[in-house]
Amino acid sequence: GNTKEVEAGCNLAVHLALQQWQTLPTLPSNAHIPLLQTFQQIIELKESTQIIKEISPNNRPTHSSVPEIKYILNTWRERLPNIWEDITVWSDLMCWRQHVFLIITNAFQNMIDVNNSIGHMGTQEAAWLLNKFSHVARKHGLVDVCLTTLSRIFNMNIEVGDVFTKLNEQIKCYFQLPQHYKTGLEIIIQTGIDYFSPKQKAELLQLKGEFLNRLGFKEDANAAFTTSIQTYDGNHSAWVSWAQFSDKQFSETNQSDPKKLMWGEHALNAFLQAIKTKNTTALKLVPKILWYLGFEDQGALAKIFEKSGEDLPPWIWIPWIPQLFSSLYRTEANVTKNVLIKMSQMYPQAIYYPLKNFMEELRILNNHQINSNSNPNLNSSLNSSRNNNNINNNNNGVNYGMVLKHGEDILQSMRVQFESVVYKIEEMVKEIIKCLIVEPEELGHQVLNHILNETWRRFALGVKPSFKITEDFKESITEIIQYYKYQIIQFLNQTPTPPPGPELKYMLYLDKILSKLFSSPKISSFTDFYVQLKKLITKNDNALSQLPDKIPLEHISRYLVCFKSNTIEIPGQYYDNSEPDHHVRIDGFESGVTVYKKFHNGFSTRSFTFRGNNGKFYPFHFSLNSLHSKGEERVWQIQRIFNKFFGKYKEPRKRQVGFVIPTFVCFAPRIQLLSYRSEEESIKSMKEIYEHDCLLSGSNPDLPILTFNKKHFDSNSTPTGASSSFISNPSNPSNPNPTASNNVTIVDKKLNHTNRLQIFDEVSKTLVNDQILTKFISRKLSCISHLFDFKKRFVTQTALFSIVGHILSISGRYLDSVYFSEHFGNILHTNFSPDYKYELRKNLMSREIPFRLTPNLASFIGGLWLDGTFNAVILSVAQCLCEAREQVQQHLSIFFWEDILSKYSVNAYNLNESGCANYNVIRNVASGALHYGDVMAITLNAPAAIPEGGATAGGAGGTTGGGGTQERAMQMLLGVSVGVGMNGVRDQTHELRKLIVNNTHSALTKAHSYSQAVYDKQTSNLQLGLQLNSR
Repeated sequence: GNTKEVEAGCNLAVHLALQQWQTLPTLPSNAHIPLLQTFQQIIELKESTQIIKEISPNNRPTHSSVPEIKYILNTWRERLPNIWEDITVWSDLMCWRQHVFLIITNAFQNMIDVNNSIGHMGTQEAAWLLNKFSHVARKHGLVDVCLTTLSRIFNMNIEVGDVFTKLNEQIKCYFQLPQHYKTGLEIIIQTGIDYFSPKQKAELLQLKGEFLNRLGFKEDANAAFTTSIQTYDGNHSAWVSWAQFSDKQFSETNQSDPKKLMWGEHALNAFLQAIKTKNTTALKLVPKILWYLGFEDQGALAKIFEKSGEDLPPWIWIPWIPQLFSSLYRTEANVTKNVLIKMSQMYPQAIYYPLKNFMEELRILNNHQINSNSNPNLNSSLNSSRNNNNINNNNNGVNYGMVLKHGEDILQSMRVQFESVVYKIEEMVKEIIKCLIVEPEELGHQVLNHILNETWRRFALGVKPSFKITEDFKESITEIIQYYKYQIIQFLNQTPTPPPGPELKYMLYLDKILSKLFSSPKISSFTDFYVQLKKLITKNDNALSQLPDKIPLEHISRYLVCFKSNTIEIPGQYYDNSEPDHHVRIDGFESGVTVYKKFHNGFSTRSFTFRGNNGKFYPFHFSLNSLHSKGEERVWQIQRIFNKFFGKYKEPRKRQVGFVIPTFVCFAPRIQLLSYRSEEESIKSMKEIYEHDCLLSGSNPDLPILTFNKKHFDSNSTPTGASSSFISNPSNPSNPNPTASNNVTIVDKKLNHTNRLQIFDEVSKTLVNDQILTKFISRKLSCISHLFDFKKRFVTQTALFSIVGHILSISGRYLDSVYFSEHFGNILHTNFSPDYKYELRKNLMSREIPFRLTPNLASFIGGLWLDGTFNAVILSVAQCLCEAREQVQQHLSIFFWEDILSKYSVNAYNLNESGCANYNVIRNVASGALHYGDVMAITLNAPAAIPEGGATAGGAGGTTGGGGTQERAMQMLLGVSVGVGMNGVRDQTHELRKLIVNNTHSALTKAHSYSQAVYDKQTSNLQLGLQLNSR
């Protein structure tokens, strides 16, 4: 052909494409992707012209033209679309390349007898591309397209490797077609495997075992897996398949069957061998190993681990450091201790901070255990502290001395290997802790807001503001004060050189708050208490605003001003799995310390900036708020794992779905380090936006909920026989003999649903503008392209948190726990942890819908985004988690196991019933309460209910979650440990793990049912089905 005309056409196409590029927004977006694909087509058209020149009739193809052609063809193999891009993009590319390969095949046909590889060069490239395209089609779920494409390779003259790839893809297609399992098995049986390598034979035998397992031939499947491993023991997929098969047999075998332990040993050994053959898969296999290590008290599985896991690289355990430290409380402590010692000798800075935090917790508990008998007040304070800090322990039966010795052994091995590094980190941490001593006004802000939240909780439970203050309410406020006193003592004990007399100053300040709240005789009702509390908050905030916003570092610590090291790394770099050799070292600290007086749920923070040896700056917030630090750490850990799945599957990856997770490091039980990347200056909470709007308009932020409660109580009479036991004694909701009270009332929400909804609508229309969030964002982002990009990211993040919050049964998402970036739209939820209901004897109060949007969020997002991006993100996330069901279940099992043990093992003594007597109740409720996915298609059409807390949800924004969908089964289960400690809990390990498996199974059932319901509504061209209350 005329190559000059082709070149002229390509140049014109480039010019027109660049002109179109100029019309697009300056920010990168999906609108740019089609043009990038067009540029690739133009480049390949030019390269095709070069190939045609080399093999044209005027320039007969010779050996000298082969290198140039092969170079272009190798480039084509590397320049492929992303696997998550539409199949049409792949199809267009494949069709064009097939034409070029046909030209090459015809041109070199005469050279087959001279050089066979050159003669079949075009055919081999065509076969490789068809195999690649069929693989992508199968990953996209297009089985028919995959099989049709593979059929085109049948008569081609190709190499053995391409034949095996074609056969492998064809067989895997039948895995997605249950009605054709026998067909896939017959293909493997009829295939002659003598021509294949041992590795390829092993893969075919492994696929044969998979089909036999799915058809129900368990013994034959086990034989196929073992034969595959014997054929080639380096086949990673064979080890994983056998491990999963043995794991399933283990879970299905009765506890009394002697074969159960055998299957467990096979599964654990296979998981370990799979990691050895392919270390990069450790992230998805390590949870199962940790799961098995906790099973056997006799140590049979521990011996397997010590034998087969000795050669595992230590870095694979870095993402699971919290779980390894938690296991030191249990019978697998000796095994995990050896793992931690190996890690400390290779990656000391990855393990130092969690180790020191772990040991500080143990010392606090150990000291309390010694002194609790002589100081009852300390006992009460510690109980509150432990409940809030989620410390994993139980006073009865846990040998804290032994656990502490394990930690000291790990620290000692680190000191021996890296003495100078450990010493320098310890000195740095001590100096940083000195900088975190807050002023009394900052402490007062935390205490007063804690008391205000307790007051709102009483109102939400049904306390009328005009009711008289009860004694139990006074006791709860006193307990809050005592809790903060205890925390101050603990923090000052961690400070190496505290300033003189700070303890007395803080104690006097807290006593002053308490006396002002209850000393006046005029304060007799909840209304009087609320008014007095608001006066104290206003006065304290005025004093707080007078404090400096920035403190010179040299006024706090000369040591940090002069600090410089070429060995100490900036904390938190191990979360991205990068090599330690590439980590950034601390070159110094910036000269100023920024004071954030109301950051992160109202807790004061100090912002430091590390200066890296690469010239970059790394700002971190050092906060004293660790009320939920362990829980947040676990949630962020599971979010990182979810991000791995989202990046692997097509639909979430195409939509850039993923959590934005801050760097999180605990320096001590009450001190944490947080970094929100480069966005820390622009993060705002929904509560801040609402309060700022109230400040501009001169209105009372609490007026909506006060009005709601007043109208609600005025329009409803007290239900007959209403019980107040839960309100009067919230710490013991399982009290079987509640007593009625004339001062407190619980309102039946179901009986008054219609009335509450009418009042909520009235309050929302008159007192809360649904344009608060929209106006705030519009003021910040004046450029329409920036606003579009922000809204797309914001909607994606909202949908992601909504569906994951529903799956994990998250509740308690309030305005002050929802943060977002003003510039990028990324959302951060704090206190994002599963909700386990307290009371086990009653059925769960199911929510009408899994989640809802506040009027402000619904107004800002708009119907178009709700029906488009919001809908698509929810569906893609649910389908992704369903497709990766086995792997997700492994991670969720460890997540629920650690979360339940850590949260509720310390609360066992609050239960007065025998765990054995309620065991069947626990199992039935835990296995059945989560299956809301089965009725999801019905509830999708339910109207939006009133959010928890009444009109507060009508504020600036925030997603209120559907909590209460998981029972606190572990709390009742751990009632067995009263008097016998953790040993009594260990007796119930197998039953407990069944409950955890039920939780994970039900969570995934939610995802599957929800995705199916949304898909059904999409196919019928209906809306998403969530009737959002956007009035």
